[in-house]
This record gives sequence, structure tokens and C-alpha cells, in this order.
Amino acid sequence: MRRIALVLPIRFAFETRVVQTTTREISTEGVFVRCLEAPASGTQVSLRLYLPGLTQAAEFVGVVRELESGAESGFWAEFIASGPEAKEKLHGLLYPKPRAPEPVPIGAVQPTRSSSVADERPVFPTVQRTHTPVPPMKAMTEPLAQPPSGPVLLAGDSNRRTFPRYRARFGVRFESVQDFVLEYAANISAGGVFVVTDHPPEMNAVITVSMELPGSREMVTCKAVVVHRVTPEIGRDRGVQAGAGVQFIDADDAFREKIDRAIAHILDKG
Repeated sequence: MRRIALVLPIRFAFETRVVQTTTREISTEGVFVRCLEAPASGTQVSLRLYLPGLTQAAEFVGVVRELESGAESGFWAEFIASGPEAKEKLHGLLYPKPRAPEPVPIGAVQPTRSSSVADERPVFPTVQRTHTPVPPMKAMTEPLAQPPSGPVLLAGDSNRRTFPRYRARFGVRFESVQDFVLEYAANISAGGVFVVTDHPPEMNAVITVSMELPGSREMVTCKAVVVHRVTPEIGRDRGVQAGAGVQFIDADDAFREKIDRAIAHILDKG
């Protein structure tokens, strides 16, 4: 069973506990769920996995089979039942079929030769393609947005993401050793946020983030894990901003709805 490193928002519930968090790995047979306090091994959990392309969250029932603690805390849930089309959609996301090349009528595009004698390779004109902005993922009870087709591997990230990032600048306070430090976010997605700072926390550190989300003056707080770290030195070498990419974990349904509203606000203003 091949497990693919993939970040997706997910909701799990058992007994009276409900948690909105994110995944670390996934396969057609199960999913690794990031969380600080995992259910006991053998516990049956209800799972709602937010997959692109579905009008409703994909419903699964799983059983906790593996537990991890420390920096990679969470659990592996083996699927034992699924809702309509859930497994089919998940398989299509993990193993997308290659697209067939678009047919080009004879004579429609004529290659030109480079003027250099040393380079006899044909040179084709660049085709400009337009891109329509993608709407954000909606709350669990509403239709999900349609993101770009297939998972997207972002430079500098160890995990693939399927939901896009949206550029936005808003206040973020994250917990340091001594106090909460005020910084600013550079972008946000359904699963996390990138915080611009010259003092990024260590990789895999679990921190508390408090955000003044776009479109609201209310501070929203949750736990997050550092999954991407850029020091000032690395930033200067690569020509990028220093900071930390964090992945949301151990939130609730109200938090998920506020993230969705913030992304909708960003798109409306864009």
C-alpha cells in the first residue's frame, strides 16, 4: 500500500470529540491524521476528508491502527467504509490519468529554425494560456470549491498540497519561548499559513497561532505545526522572504468556517 505525502483538510470525530485538522499522508486504504491527542489504537473514527472535485466532503469510517508521538504526532486510520464515490474520487486524486496531447491540425503551427548553426533544434512559439482564479473551499455543509486539477508540489515544501494559496497580509501572533510575537502573514490556504518572520520556529515545532483574518477584526486562535522554515540567510540566498509555513491542527468546525470566509473575502477583494 503506497502512502503519498499530501496535505488536505480533514475532520475526525469519535465519542464526543470533533477535530478539524490536516493530513500528512494518504492512500486509497487509509490516511495519516495530524493531531496532538490521538484516539486509542482500535478506536473507530468518522472522517470527513475535503477532496477537490467533490460537492460534499468525502465520508469515511476508519479504525486507528498506528499511533505516533513527538514531532510527527497523529494516527493512521484504516478505511473500513466510505460514502458514495469517496474512494473513486480519492483514487483519481492520488493517481490522476495523464492527459492526452491536444491534437494540432497540420499546418496550424509551423516550427521555425534557430539562426544559430550550432543549434538545429526547432523553436516553437510560446502559447499563452489564461487562468481563472479558483474559489476557496467552502464550509463542510456547503459545496467544496474546484481547485487546480491534481496535487501541486510547491518549491521548498516536503508535502504536496491540492488547495491553492492566496496572497494576503494580515496580523499573526505566534507563541515564542517567552511571549506572543506579532508578525504578518504573506499567504493563506485551507490548510495553513505562511508567517513572515526573521525568527522562524524550529521545524516540526507545535505552536499556537492567533490571526486577525481578512474580513474580520476577531482574533482566531489554533494550534499549528511548522512544516516549512526559511531563515534570513536562506531567504537572502534564494531571494525569498524569511518565515515559517505552518499547518493547522486540532481546530474546530467554527475555525474551519472562519478560514473559508477569510479566503472568500480575499477573492472578493481581488
